[in-house]
Amino acid sequence: MVLDPFSALGLASNIIQFVDFGSKIISRSIEQYQSVLGTNAQHVHLESITVSLRSIAKGLSESSAADQQAKKHGEDSLRLLAIRCRETADQLLAEIEKLKVDPRLSGTSRKFASLWQAFASLKEENRLAKFEQTLEQYRSQLTMHLVALVRDQNSSLQLELRELQRLIRETDTSRADQLAQLQNDIGIIKKDAQQPFTLGELSTLQSRLSTVALTGRYLSRESKLLDSLRFNSMTVRDSDIKEPHEATFRWVLDPQSLPPGDHRHCVKFVKWLEARNPKNGIYYVAGKAGSGKSTLMKYLSNDPRTVEALGNWAMDRKLVVARFFFWHAGTTLQKSQEGLLRALLFEVLRHCPAIIKDVFPDPWERTHVPNTYEWTRHELLQALLKVARQETEAVMFCFFIDGLDEYAGDHAELVDVIREMAAMPNIKICVASRPWEVFKEAFDQDSERRLYLQDVTKQDIEAYVLRMLEANASYRKEIQAQKSAEWYTSLVSQITEKAQGVFLWVFLVVRSLLEGLENGDPISILRKRLEELPGDLKKLFQRILDDIPRVYKETTARNFQVALTAVEPLQAMAYAQMDDDSPPNDSGSLTTPYSAAEIFRVVEKTSKQLNTSTKGLLECSPNVKLGGPAQTQYYGIFVDFLHRTVRDFLYENRDSIQEIAGSQLQVHKTICHALLQILQRNPFDRRDDLEMKRQIVRKIMFHARHTELLSGSPQVTLLDQTREMMPVELSDRDDFLGHCAAMGLCLYVENKIKRFGLQTPKDSRPLLHFALMPGFWASNLPTPDKNNNDMVTLLLEHGADPNEDYSGITVWSEYLIRLQKDIKKVGADRAVEIALCLKHKADPNVKDDGCALWGTFLEFPTALGDENSLVAVLESFVSHGADPNLPVKTFLNLTIWERFIEDLCDRRDSPRLPYDYDITEMLIRAGASLDVAPVSSLHDIVLACFPSLEAARLQHIIDEERTKRQKRKRFRFHRVFKFGSGKHRGLESPIPLPFAASKNFKAPPPANESRNLQP
Repeated sequence: MVLDPFSALGLASNIIQFVDFGSKIISRSIEQYQSVLGTNAQHVHLESITVSLRSIAKGLSESSAADQQAKKHGEDSLRLLAIRCRETADQLLAEIEKLKVDPRLSGTSRKFASLWQAFASLKEENRLAKFEQTLEQYRSQLTMHLVALVRDQNSSLQLELRELQRLIRETDTSRADQLAQLQNDIGIIKKDAQQPFTLGELSTLQSRLSTVALTGRYLSRESKLLDSLRFNSMTVRDSDIKEPHEATFRWVLDPQSLPPGDHRHCVKFVKWLEARNPKNGIYYVAGKAGSGKSTLMKYLSNDPRTVEALGNWAMDRKLVVARFFFWHAGTTLQKSQEGLLRALLFEVLRHCPAIIKDVFPDPWERTHVPNTYEWTRHELLQALLKVARQETEAVMFCFFIDGLDEYAGDHAELVDVIREMAAMPNIKICVASRPWEVFKEAFDQDSERRLYLQDVTKQDIEAYVLRMLEANASYRKEIQAQKSAEWYTSLVSQITEKAQGVFLWVFLVVRSLLEGLENGDPISILRKRLEELPGDLKKLFQRILDDIPRVYKETTARNFQVALTAVEPLQAMAYAQMDDDSPPNDSGSLTTPYSAAEIFRVVEKTSKQLNTSTKGLLECSPNVKLGGPAQTQYYGIFVDFLHRTVRDFLYENRDSIQEIAGSQLQVHKTICHALLQILQRNPFDRRDDLEMKRQIVRKIMFHARHTELLSGSPQVTLLDQTREMMPVELSDRDDFLGHCAAMGLCLYVENKIKRFGLQTPKDSRPLLHFALMPGFWASNLPTPDKNNNDMVTLLLEHGADPNEDYSGITVWSEYLIRLQKDIKKVGADRAVEIALCLKHKADPNVKDDGCALWGTFLEFPTALGDENSLVAVLESFVSHGADPNLPVKTFLNLTIWERFIEDLCDRRDSPRLPYDYDITEMLIRAGASLDVAPVSSLHDIVLACFPSLEAARLQHIIDEERTKRQKRKRFRFHRVFKFGSGKHRGLESPIPLPFAASKNFKAPPPANESRNLQP
């Protein structure tokens, strides 16, 4: 862990404050030594000095202790200098105490006391001179450290500044001016640090350093928190969606342009945007597959007229428009609530950075917030609602959320989340989905707040077809020659009618007709083409596949297999590696780096090949813009399906596609090697590439895991080569094996453990920590088995310790704390992990702030996820010795058992059976106090909270347990009375209090003394 560079500047500011103040103290103290009389004014001044110096010393102590593991050059020396300053401050405080005269003395007594003190302390003046020399040394050392911090381009301050500049640029926040001022202030310090600072300059320097430290720390935390919300695939789907044709959808935002009587006047979208007091803040767009919903949503959220109309609603308040496109074929975050909330929060806070501190108070207080922060759905939703409620800045929000049907989860739960957000008076939400009943029932309640797309796009489709035909030279020649004009007009009408509102079908059909026009097909052939093309999209896709030339079929099937299997869309360069049949170079390697010219040529060639072999069902599109054109071509051109319906169709027919591709094709391994070659043949060596390289490594790990599962063999060579390709600037390189553990690469990790043992370098993250809390490297990628239990088992069986300390907290404690942040994630997989850890000596009663962590699983019964899994978790704790009588985190300082009973009574009218019964019995048998209720007996509580049959059973269990405990108590007493104190016999219980307090009872002597007891 490295000292935060802005904290280092703050530490330097504290040191300067001490040196400056210390010099003034010494000067004043010498005057005091030279004065015979200690006046009241002098005494008051010394008191003031003492208070101020103690405050500065405290600041030095806290700053130097902030990070005792700082090792970055310059910062560690600065921390040691702060420690020496603190020691000197303590010595100065002792000297100042000697100068004080008893304030209770007055008159002649005070004069004699001052005179005596002055004579007795003359020898101290030489010591003060030594203090002056010490402070002069500190001033010189401080100059040297500041020079290292501000002038060395490899110092952590300069690296942090460059990182901050990158984050502010990429997140596009309005912090450029503050960053420029920060850099200007550091430039002044850099200029002034070329020679030692004089005493007169220290005060100005201290003020400037303090300002830089506070501003830098604020901007750094703000930018890193914002960046932690962002994820790689956040805008991929958005980029994939094509802009609408110029002749379509314009009328939605300009209804006045429609002719009178046009049925599209029923669409009241603009009215909804402008409404200041809408009955409901949700507008619903529905449509068939391929009808253009996503295109419309992108158009509406981008068009300035949307913002203009919303301005009537927002009035003089700030307006933020954000959007999210669910994508079922994408990453986990592209199809989850976490992804939705992170994307919306990122966009909102990007425009309102001043409220980040208030929205995320807990993460803000951390010294360092990495971009690997594991956000939970609950805290993200609460943060978004907090944004809406905050009063720091008056803001109105409009969210566009597309593809609700592509959300991979409980759609009813998603509906509830959207309704909860839209219930806020300053939030409007436009949602789009296929017309599924769950969404129609929730959102289709008002004709003025809905739009069924296929019902209102007939004119748009007609205009699109006509424009596309008119743009074709062969069509224009036919029209100019006045041949068959009416036939072409009739053709447009037939396409429009047959489309039934599905734009994707129109796109594919028009493309086929344009091919016919280029071939010189007469109108009769074109009509025949149209008649033979199926009106159903799936049948149309099959027709396209059937028309692919036989020579391309095997390559096409492989490309389809790769696109279906890839966890995220792959770069065009990856497909190029699969087709690369170039000969090896002189060294026999195929990994020669590309030149810039080769990159452009290869991408263009790959794009043409994919278009030809797949008939356009796979297409290349730019999704990422990097430092230069060649980098963008190399990393930023991705291959994806033309539309979701294409992927759905191919997935349904994947068996036949696999048969064509050949059984020998190992798709996951093919993807791994293609991605590895992208790393190996990369010609760039710039910081802009680091994040992209990290993404590629993650994808290789994911597909290597699948390869392990399918082949049963560890991919040692592949993964070792991948690690070698990771730039040294990536800190992840040192934790490569840990990231493999996070991704579930059991065979590879086992291979390394058998060769090198399970060793965790000092201050490094343990492998078990990676396996239990995969974080950034795995949270955005689905693991093959949806859990990492095999890896956890492997590590525990090879000696991994769940109670191992990491960064001041055990792995086990942090795991439980993170689980409790989102209790709905406690499913069967987590139950197994908890049981495994407890089996391998994890402390069942581990505490946080004095409270047992396991008790938190009982605190939120209304938010429970899988009740059966939660019961299994609690059974694991109890069976391994968890104590229900330990305190739990509540406002009332209750035990786990008391908190459960209190909650049970609160909802006695609606018990959760059999959950409540199972937990009650479990806790009673685990030793829960049977005298928990001071007013009502436990019998009465059970009778009030459970149906009669369950209550009778529990009352019997209570009586049975009470009898057992009394017997055990009597047995322990007899053992103590007969054989001696339990303390000396290894017994758990001491002598019962009534007997120990009796006047006639004498405690038995220790085992090594006489046992001759007197009556």
